[in-house]
Amino acid sequence: MGTTPAGMRGHLTLGRAFILMGLVVAVLLGVLLAVILRGWRVSVMDRARSLREEASRTIGTQVENELYQAQRVLEDVEKLVRLGAVRPDDPLSLEASLFAQVVANPRLAEVTFTAARASGTPWELAAARMLDGGRVVTRYTALEDGHFAVHVRDRSPGGALLEAPLVRRVDGQVANPTEDPRFRTTVSAPFYGRTIWTDLHWPLTDADLPLEKRRLEVAALKAIEDRAGDFLGVLRVGLLTEQVDELTRRESAERAPHRIFICDEEGRLVSRLTGADRLREESDGISLRVDPAAEPPEVRLALADPMLREVRADHPVASGGIVAGGRRFLVTFRALERTQGWRLGILVPEDYYLGSYVTTRNRTLAAAALILAGMLLVGTLSVRAMGRGLGRIVEATGRMASFDFAPSEPRAPFRDVEDVMRSLELAKTALRALGRYVPVDLVRELYRTGREPMLGGETAEVTMMFTDVKDFTSLSEGLSPDELARLLGQYLEAMTEAVHEAEGVIDKYVGDAVMAVWNAVRPCADHPEKACRAALACREATRRLYESPEWGGRPALLTRFGLHVGKVMVGHFGAPERMSFTVLGDGVNLASRLEGLNKQYGTTILVSEAIRVAAGSGFAFRLLDKVAVKGRREGLRVYELLGEATPLLARAGVVAAYEQALEACWRHDFEAALALLESQSDDAPSRILAERCRIFRTAPPPPDWNGIHIATEK
Repeated sequence: MGTTPAGMRGHLTLGRAFILMGLVVAVLLGVLLAVILRGWRVSVMDRARSLREEASRTIGTQVENELYQAQRVLEDVEKLVRLGAVRPDDPLSLEASLFAQVVANPRLAEVTFTAARASGTPWELAAARMLDGGRVVTRYTALEDGHFAVHVRDRSPGGALLEAPLVRRVDGQVANPTEDPRFRTTVSAPFYGRTIWTDLHWPLTDADLPLEKRRLEVAALKAIEDRAGDFLGVLRVGLLTEQVDELTRRESAERAPHRIFICDEEGRLVSRLTGADRLREESDGISLRVDPAAEPPEVRLALADPMLREVRADHPVASGGIVAGGRRFLVTFRALERTQGWRLGILVPEDYYLGSYVTTRNRTLAAAALILAGMLLVGTLSVRAMGRGLGRIVEATGRMASFDFAPSEPRAPFRDVEDVMRSLELAKTALRALGRYVPVDLVRELYRTGREPMLGGETAEVTMMFTDVKDFTSLSEGLSPDELARLLGQYLEAMTEAVHEAEGVIDKYVGDAVMAVWNAVRPCADHPEKACRAALACREATRRLYESPEWGGRPALLTRFGLHVGKVMVGHFGAPERMSFTVLGDGVNLASRLEGLNKQYGTTILVSEAIRVAAGSGFAFRLLDKVAVKGRREGLRVYELLGEATPLLARAGVVAAYEQALEACWRHDFEAALALLESQSDDAPSRILAERCRIFRTAPPPPDWNGIHIATEK
């Protein structure tokens, strides 16, 4: 082995590069794992928050639906009053309505109407459910002998409306019902006409019972008006809350270890956590709160956390976490809209959601360590195998450098090396395929010189041939896309083979049209003559195609040809990112115009005078006309290529007569021209020239007319 060149000593070796890459991969893997695990934890916590918020929404709706029973009764009675079905000025009618509501709704504690017309004496009528649940008692409070007195209709369990008479109850002085703070709040300006809710309180019917037997009630109140909009009084519907307590305890049991409770905005419990919890009166002497027998520390900390104060009308949900006894808990509070500032709380240990995450995290870290070790081992072996395989790649690229694109089997002991070999084979395939789209000689020249194609070209004498198919669009409209592609492929294959046999190069296909050139990509001697032979060969090749079984008996197509030789620009044209090797110039346009002139003369192959002169005596031509093609002012002689120079005995007389008639027409001797053409009605150019002479006979051209026909169509 020789010494390493000085310029190569500082280059990184494959082994060192692998070690460096291994270190980088280890660092990146650690960072990636940290990011993934953190993102995973955040995702789990976000999902936990979403689940708690969804649970709070569901349970909150259930709580509000329980409370809505009171509001629904209030709305029903209000509607009956407005419709006149219940007359508040008729105590018996009103009592019947209130009694019916209490009987129909077992969870109602009372329905009370406090009348307070401006022109009348205030009074109050209430239907209340007693503790035993079977008795509905009517309590009527009215002014009597200057003082308010209470009359009670005490029914037996399941008793009818008027089963018992109203009996005055002697229990000391009775307060004016309109002096009750709840009444005053309901009729005050901020709340008039709105449904408002009271806080927890004892039902009036339980005032004489021991504290441990009293029930809890929450009431909905609203000022009632008649149909005319006059104020009648305040309707109060009291609802027993035992069901709400049962609901929160049931949900806590079903969703364990979640703990669900209701509190107020100041962090005081409203719902009982257990059946043993007691109630206590607040400082206002009216509202009640739960006094837990054994309040868990996590609940106490959650109620004291500032996140509870974040819950408000524009921010109905707040979530966060607390730490109690060294354990972290997740908390969510949601506002209960149809209450006096109550909040629904959900409390759950964080490890309930993160338990599986911690286990998976530890397993992931262990697996990552094993994978990294395995990568280092496999990588070391791979580097050694890679070094042995690089020699094969260098050998393959050396063959390509010598322009050897022959296919070979991409075999290698190492998969990556084999993939590179396959890529080289694909590159060789692409270069071989490129020859199907551009001239092979051009591909070889570009590859040999290693030059990028550049926009621009040089002037050269080139022979150009344009072809087009008559009425190809009509044929294609009756074919399926697959059938059209097949027939067009057969047609273009026949045309291409004929051009290539004559040493021509296909410049491009445009649908059924073909553009071919000679002496553009590679030198080609006698290119005008070879172009003429190619046109005749194309006509013969397509004739054989139309007679073959592959054509399927379809009508033969008529192909028109236009040929011209002249100096044009030859090179790469287009955009920097997309170019083609082609020819440009006035001569290209002239060849295209000659192809189009066939339609005007009924011919198939038209050539310029330059072709006629350069092609020599090997072909038979007919002088067709002097034409100024569209886009040119000067006229040029146009010839029809009839075939090889072998005498065309069948048409010799027709051609001679036509050329004599054309000369007579140029001399303005239209009668003589017509005499020569009258007998040649089966020759399309003769018919067209005869028609022109008839027109000139009627409307002669100017005396200085030089015989040039102006072509107005392409």
